Order: sequence, then C-alpha cells, then structure tokens
Amino acid sequence: MDLRRQTIWTSYLVASPLCQDLVGRYQDRTSSSIQAFNFIPVKPLGSTLMIRFCDYAFYRVFQFYVRWRDDQAYNLSVAYVVLLQGFFILNIYGLLSVMKIMPRHIPNNRIYALPIFVLLWYVNNKRYTTKHIEIIKHYDSIPDPHRKRNGYLVLVVMIIEMLIPMVIGYMRHNLGYDI
Repeated sequence: MDLRRQTIWTSYLVASPLCQDLVGRYQDRTSSSIQAFNFIPVKPLGSTLMIRFCDYAFYRVFQFYVRWRDDQAYNLSVAYVVLLQGFFILNIYGLLSVMKIMPRHIPNNRIYALPIFVLLWYVNNKRYTTKHIEIIKHYDSIPDPHRKRNGYLVLVVMIIEMLIPMVIGYMRHNLGYDI
C-alpha cells in the first residue's frame, strides 16, 4: 500500500464516526501498512456467491470514491449495491413474466418496487454499517492480479442488469412481441 492510499485510509478512519475508537490503535502501529490493519479480525464474509459479489462490488465502488476523495463513499457504495440487487429482482420478475409464470401487468398500477428498494436499503445499510471495514480490510489483504478486469466486471454487470428490462420493454411495446 503506497503512502497516498495509506493517507486516504487515515483520513477515512478519522472522518468516519464508526471508527473513532480504532483511530488510536491505527496510529500507534509502526509496522507495514498491511499489518497496520490487523486489529480487525478477518472472518468469512459471505457464504453465497451473490453476497460475495455484492461485497466485492461494495468494496470496488467504495475504493473508487475514496480515491476521488468523495465524502459520501460509504453511502454511494451502499446505493450501488441496492441498485444492483434491486435490478436483479426486477430482472427475475421480468424473465418470469416472459415465461408467463408471473402476470405481465401489475394490477391497479401500484408501485411495488419502492418497498422492495427501501427494504434492500435497510438490510444493506445495516449489513455494511457493521461490516464495511471488515470487508474493505479483507479485500485489501488479498493480492488480486485481475483487479482491473474485475472492476470492469462490476460495471458491466450493472449495465447488463439495467439493459434487460429495457430490452424486454422495447420488444413488448415497440416491436409488438407478446412476451
């Protein structure tokens, strides 16, 4: 970890209200930067592939905004994960409606997506409030030779998840397919 990245970490730890008690222990360490974060134990983060992917997406988005010195890196990372999971649920519903398992139109034009997104925000905010430092430390300690490719993968997955409902809607409404 270079000096610039270590400085960003220090400024994040000082600015974060969740980490005020950890700042003293961090600044007392004089060993290498990787060993300086050993006061947070590494536990298995997630057991399913989706949870691990969302944790990695949170980590990559968080690191992107920390690199650009944004004050809202945590909130934007949680919002990205909520959108990722919300579009995943929307895609499952869209594909089930294409296969005629779910109804194609929602009756009474009610908005059912809003409570789902609020629930996702609540669950993810609760999860990452307690585990975000652990997740960041875990992914920082792993040497990743495919870091750039995985970063593009996180972005491409979000774009594909946003395009699937658009393509289904375009095929239904503009091309006249009965799917």
